[in-house]
Amino acid sequence: MEETTSTHSKTGQSTITSVDKYTYNQVGALSQATNQINGGATEVIAENTYDGIGQLTQKSIGGKTNQNRLQDINYTYNVRGWLTDINNPDNKGSDLFAMRLYYDRDTHSTNATPLYNGNISQVMWSTKNTNSSKFYYFYHYDHLNRITKAQFAGGGWWDRYSLKKVEYDKNGNITKLERKGWTNSAATSFGTMDNLDYTYSSSGIGNQLLKVQDNTNINFGFKDNINQTTDYTYDSNGNMTRDYNKAINTNMTYNHLNLPTFIPINGGSINYYYDANGVKQKKVVSGGATTEYAGNHIYTNNTLDQFFTAEGYVEKDGGFWDYNYLLKDHLGNTRIIFNDNNGTASIKDENNYYPFGLEHKGYNDVVNGSEYEYKYNGKEFDQSHELDMYDYGARMYEPTLGRWMVVDPLAEDFNNLSPYNYAVNNPIFFIDPDGRAASPIYDTEGNFLGTDNEGLQGEVIVMDKEDFQQGMSHQEAVNKNKGMGGLKDWATNQKVDAHYSNLKNRPDYDGVVTIREGVEWAKSHPNLKAHPDDVNYSNATADDYLYLDASKMDFGTLNASYFENLNVKTNVNLMDHVNPFSNRSRYTTYALGRTEMTLLDSSGTVSIPNGSANAYDWNYGGSNFRNILIWGERGLKQLNDSHGFPVLIYGVGQLNNNIFLGGTPNLFPTIPVSHKK
Repeated sequence: MEETTSTHSKTGQSTITSVDKYTYNQVGALSQATNQINGGATEVIAENTYDGIGQLTQKSIGGKTNQNRLQDINYTYNVRGWLTDINNPDNKGSDLFAMRLYYDRDTHSTNATPLYNGNISQVMWSTKNTNSSKFYYFYHYDHLNRITKAQFAGGGWWDRYSLKKVEYDKNGNITKLERKGWTNSAATSFGTMDNLDYTYSSSGIGNQLLKVQDNTNINFGFKDNINQTTDYTYDSNGNMTRDYNKAINTNMTYNHLNLPTFIPINGGSINYYYDANGVKQKKVVSGGATTEYAGNHIYTNNTLDQFFTAEGYVEKDGGFWDYNYLLKDHLGNTRIIFNDNNGTASIKDENNYYPFGLEHKGYNDVVNGSEYEYKYNGKEFDQSHELDMYDYGARMYEPTLGRWMVVDPLAEDFNNLSPYNYAVNNPIFFIDPDGRAASPIYDTEGNFLGTDNEGLQGEVIVMDKEDFQQGMSHQEAVNKNKGMGGLKDWATNQKVDAHYSNLKNRPDYDGVVTIREGVEWAKSHPNLKAHPDDVNYSNATADDYLYLDASKMDFGTLNASYFENLNVKTNVNLMDHVNPFSNRSRYTTYALGRTEMTLLDSSGTVSIPNGSANAYDWNYGGSNFRNILIWGERGLKQLNDSHGFPVLIYGVGQLNNNIFLGGTPNLFPTIPVSHKK
């Protein structure tokens, strides 16, 4: 993809047009990304440099094309390809953030033991903020690689932000946790902030948290606001319905996807609205703001508040658009936010975290401007009415407890783990991109390969490229899944995370593509054919395809009587069967046109084999009737020979069937046309 143009307009608001351009090096790796708003000056979002084996070694971000970049971020790796340094904490220079990761390297510290299994034994970081000291975490794990202790040091503050005495039951549920931290609201006094005991259901419904007892009298960190036998209640799907500590004293409600729609909290309420695929569209807070989520654009109280770029976000500052950039650690956590202050990078905010995501408080706390809500793992921290949970898309996460509050939507694929556990209890190494199990598939180099038979939605699957087959069964994909640990290095992990985060903005995220979406995709992805007769679209990558869900297609009047045999590929021209009164039928016909289909059973279940030249294509050829239609579409929608892209199908479809093989004829049967080979 070389260029995308997005135009946003809303009643009462000025139209904004944003143009993103991308250039690549000789091996197809991104070398530069730029953005331009409403025809103004071009901003360089990022310029990337790679070593001889494709590892990202430097990312230069921010600034107009006629000025130097605002920050250069340098990455260093060990011989295994594991990230060891983000900049240099020993010599920051003008770098705003630097971090070092230790694995098996001896730090000559009695607090850290070199590890040889890939776990991180120690981190050191420093920022160019008011307190520029070096800070450390020394990590300890049990024999299942679960975090048991994170010893904090640095700035003369031994133990100030430590995590200690973390214990688990046999299912991986946390049973005990001690956290050091601030003990007054000004964060000037420090000591044991949390000393938590977790109690779980013993009524045969396993893994459900019933109560958390804080054995301190400090009400920071986890807030133990009530003393009773049961703190939490659940519905029959395992979704938390009440949290008495947060004053959620009456039931929360969920939709059919187990996403919260209504939270009565602290005498107020929060309402969430989603599209059919569970992507959040709007949040309404009683007595507060209404937030609308329109892809990468966020509106607050009907005014465009910000939109995202590849390395941060843009927000309105008076009459101008202000580019803000994020410096992230190895987990994708937002650590530094900065902007351009007359050609110099200026820090707006700094965030540092305990394991499991609670934010530090007591140093470098000043926020210059509005607070950025996307923090731990880059996820939205919802502070409405003191909810204080992270929204990962599929689930809400409680960072003070290190647990999800609803079960994994695909928990059956990971039945050896508690469905409420976060990142297999190793939040130093793993992230959980959206809180559910898997479907979009990547290779070990971080390249997007395609999907299994469940489509683009779900958590990341990583497998060897040679093991992948488009539309493979989900179970086979899970069996071959190497997990995020199968990615070759940290930069690859970040590559996957960035790509994965953008999947929800694709028109095929729900498996359905309208005619308008297909045309717009073609215009933004031209020249995928190497030559006019290139039916294989040789210039297309996996990102250029659209992925369609057969189960959501409408095949019009096509029925089983058309097929002579079961399990035999049959040529079908869907234009002969389109139902003009069904949008889905028109979308399906527009996408597939003439295709191959296989009837799988007499009830009308069909598959559409990939590789049967399914494509959006506006080139002339075929029947005179088709050419007349193509002529009209090219003129009406400004299309030409350079436009066109392939589609891939996953899952199986169902014919609108009243005729069955060997059955009773329909009163209004479709008359089969000749099968064109």
